[in-house]
Amino acid sequence: MSPVKPQRNVQKSGAASRARVDAQFELLRRAASGGDRLTSHRDLEVRWSPIAQWQGDPAAWRDLMVRAIEPNVFLEPGFAFSAANNLGAADLGVLSVFHGAKLVGLLPGRVEGISSGRAVPMFVAWTHPFAPMSSPLLDRDTAADTVSALIASMSALPGSPKAALFPYLPEACVAARLIALDAASKGQAVTRLNIHARAALQRIDDEPLSMVSPRKRKELARQRRRLTE
Repeated sequence: MSPVKPQRNVQKSGAASRARVDAQFELLRRAASGGDRLTSHRDLEVRWSPIAQWQGDPAAWRDLMVRAIEPNVFLEPGFAFSAANNLGAADLGVLSVFHGAKLVGLLPGRVEGISSGRAVPMFVAWTHPFAPMSSPLLDRDTAADTVSALIASMSALPGSPKAALFPYLPEACVAARLIALDAASKGQAVTRLNIHARAALQRIDDEPLSMVSPRKRKELARQRRRLTE
């Protein structure tokens, strides 16, 4: 670990960090309707745009939700837009990946630097108190290439992030595995932080209602009879 630098250097770094943030806000403000093109990766194009831009026409986002290789309920457009509007996400952007005109990948996030407590500028995938998972939406037919395109594009973002952080990413999910494979193919390192297990309810047998109380099962049976009638 490097020793603590003199205060004057910290202040300079803070000013540089603020300049990066200002550049990010400027990019978000002037983003065109299709977003600012960052990079092309094979047949895929990556764009960066403010999340507010998607609220006018979320049809492509909704369609990707249906085609995603694994779900992320917190990125359902209605839920995500409401959170962005009410949780102070003015600097939140969206990395979107297109194959031609088809949306095949989507990852909201922001670039955070020294002023945010980061040792180096990094892209941080979006989470908030009501959305504890940061897995991107990936089209099932192009998932691996889409992850590679997303990771490759991050260095072109305002602030030139040197790393990417995916908070609360399930280690066994498809996205986590593809990120690890992409990093390994490029000789890059993946560090797992604060690994922990989440509590979950699991059925003890194959009966769908095994965790429902007898009283509740009786009431459900009554309601089913009424519906049948």
